Amino acid sequence: MERLPLLGGAAIDTQTKAGNHQDTKTRRRRDGFPFFLCDFVSWWLRILHRWQALCWQGNQMRKELEVYIRARYPLLWIVTPEEKRALAEIEKLAVALRRRLFHWSVTSGETNPALPGREDRGRREPQAILNAILEESEAGIWVLRDFHPFLKDIAVVRRLREVAFALQQSQKTILLLGPVLKIPRELEKEITVVD
Repeated sequence: MERLPLLGGAAIDTQTKAGNHQDTKTRRRRDGFPFFLCDFVSWWLRILHRWQALCWQGNQMRKELEVYIRARYPLLWIVTPEEKRALAEIEKLAVALRRRLFHWSVTSGETNPALPGREDRGRREPQAILNAILEESEAGIWVLRDFHPFLKDIAVVRRLREVAFALQQSQKTILLLGPVLKIPRELEKEITVVD
């Protein structure tokens, strides 16, 4: 029998501790309570907790975005590797705010999620989509997916700054969506980051 020291000068016998643990298991088994049910319940509670955390994070992101969009922040950068989930939350927000929603990527150009079969491939270039956003007269939200590689081009950075200045008094918002955060120094004051 070995004695382990505890705080305050007390000690505990290791054999007594192990013996009590075995008695508890034996008692539970004699009572007929199945141990696999404990494992299942704890597993189910972990999954439920994780699901609630994900829902809470989605709602928090949507609420934060709503505040920024209503306050007319022109450029928002959403950093997430979970593109599908973020797009679903943005779509719910656009419906709640009654704003048109457009997606953009370099491969498909501009698309409207309400009309999934139609792609405007003429707007695949970053300059073209930024010009189209400026020319649009109605309120809307544009989600530019994986736009960060184009921010190495000084012409795109300059045009994005011009667009940001022009959109400050409009109800148009650009959301830059991607898994990495690479903001050029020229855009640090114009972009608001949402995690």
